[in-house]
Amino acid sequence: MRSKLLLSSLLVFISLQCATAQFNRGKSKGFTKHEKLQYTVGMGISSYYGDLCDKYDCMQFRPNFGIGAIYRLMPNISARVDFAYYRLYSKDVYEQRNLNFRSGNVEGYAALQYDLYSYSKHYRKRKKIQPYVFVGIGATYFNPKGQDPKTGEWVALRPLKTEGQATPYSPIALIVPYGGGIRYKWKPKYDFIFEIGYRKTFTDNLDDVSSKEYPDRASFTDPVAARLSSMKAQGEGTQNSYYEDYDKQQRGNPTKKDGYFILQVKVRYIVGAKNVVFKGKHPLLKPHHK
Repeated sequence: MRSKLLLSSLLVFISLQCATAQFNRGKSKGFTKHEKLQYTVGMGISSYYGDLCDKYDCMQFRPNFGIGAIYRLMPNISARVDFAYYRLYSKDVYEQRNLNFRSGNVEGYAALQYDLYSYSKHYRKRKKIQPYVFVGIGATYFNPKGQDPKTGEWVALRPLKTEGQATPYSPIALIVPYGGGIRYKWKPKYDFIFEIGYRKTFTDNLDDVSSKEYPDRASFTDPVAARLSSMKAQGEGTQNSYYEDYDKQQRGNPTKKDGYFILQVKVRYIVGAKNVVFKGKHPLLKPHHK
C-alpha cells in the first residue's frame, strides 16, 4: 500500500513538474517569440525649470543615466517603466537675489507609449525612423543643496528649513512625465533612440525656493540657515531694495510648481528578435545568418 501511494505521489509530482515546465516554456515563448519585451539603457543631460530659472536661456545642463523596460501591448501601443539618476543645478536668474542650488535625484515612472508606425517582426519591414510619444505617472526623490557664501561648501537645504517652515518639506514628489522621441533601426535586435521629455512635478521645492516672503533672519538659531535663507542680505541695501518691480521682491512663487527636462540617447534591445537579415525580394527567401 505504501509503495503504491509512494508511486502515485511520484507520478503526480513528475506530472506537476512537467506541467510547470511546459507553462514556463510557453510563457517565456510568449515573451520572446512575439518580440514583445524590450530593454533600454541610456544617458544624456537634464535641466531644471523653476523659481531660479524661468527662462530657457538660463538653463544649466547636468548628466543623467537611465534604464527601462518596454512591453508591447498592441502593434502601436506599449507600456513602459523607466528609472533614472539625474542631476540638476541652477544659478539665480535674478542676480540680486543670489540664490543657487544643485542636487542629485532619482526618478521612476510607468507610462504608455504610442508609436506612429506599427511594429513588424520582419526586420526589413520595420520603418527606419520611428517617431513616438509617451505620457505617464511616477515619483522623484530630490535633495537640494546650496553653497554657503562664507565657507563655499554645499549644504543640504531641506533640514535647514530656510523659509521658516515648521517642518521640512517632503523629499519625494509626484511627477507626470511626457515627451517624445525618434527610434532609429540599427540591427534586428538593437535600435538607437533619441528622446526628450519634461517632468511636471507636484512640488515647488526642487530648488528649496517657494515662499513669497523672506523669513526674519533673526528667527534662525543656525547661522548657516540664516545665510542660505537670504543670500541677497549679504550685499548692500535692505532686504527688498534691490528690485524696482514689486513682483521681483519676493523670494519665490508658490503658485507655480517646479519641473525639469530629461534628454537621453538610448539603446533598445528586443528580446527574442532573430539576428537575421533577409536578402531577396521575399523575407522568407535566402536567409543570411550573421
